[in-house]
Amino acid sequence: MVVFVNGQGLNPGTYAQTLFDIVTPAITSADENTDAAKATDPSLEKYVGMYSQPLARERHVLILDGQLVIISLPSSNPMRGLMKLKAESPSLFRRVREDGELGERVEFELHADGRVARMIHNNNFSYRVPAKGGSR
Repeated sequence: MVVFVNGQGLNPGTYAQTLFDIVTPAITSADENTDAAKATDPSLEKYVGMYSQPLARERHVLILDGQLVIISLPSSNPMRGLMKLKAESPSLFRRVREDGELGERVEFELHADGRVARMIHNNNFSYRVPAKGGSR
């Protein structure tokens, strides 16, 4: 692993350790449970990507353990702010709180061709950033 930082007074070791803390459990689990991989609903793939909001952090939608999650970056500990989502309809999700109850809505607006245009969370719009070399 290589970590680059662009600024004085930053400790790349802190970022490297955080990255190790994030990926080590997944690698360990994959090594121990080669047959236990969770199946991912292929319809979730279209939501995966980066979303941007003017004057705010970027948000990344990922699939973790078979469900959509959102992390905000930059962050010194992105997993602390991890938001798990549960589907209510094909483009409407709800945040899963720590107690398992459903929280606020997260909605994805789609173009006519089915591509994601933007994400709405707490009445704030985050626009989909096109993937380089792709049309997601």
